[in-house]
Amino acid sequence: WLVGRTLAPLVDVAILTQAQISRALPVAELAAASEGMWRESLVAPDVTTALALARDRAGEGDCLLITGSFYVVGEAMTLLRCAPSVPRQQ
Repeated sequence: WLVGRTLAPLVDVAILTQAQISRALPVAELAAASEGMWRESLVAPDVTTALALARDRAGEGDCLLITGSFYVVGEAMTLLRCAPSVPRQQ
């Protein structure tokens, strides 16, 4: 929660979501636990929907910050086609 509390004053809209893995914290629980932390928050059932909401809400000059678990960030990186390539060992 430290990251959220640190970022909250800088965030206009937080879009809360969950990774598509069985161990993920359900987004409804995340929203309930962080209630009152954000100026405004939206809930998205998955990273794909969260990215679409973020793109729709962002204005010119806005910055999108994706944070959370490695799973959420990894899904976002794949969708944004910016996943790093891992060099093959020879």
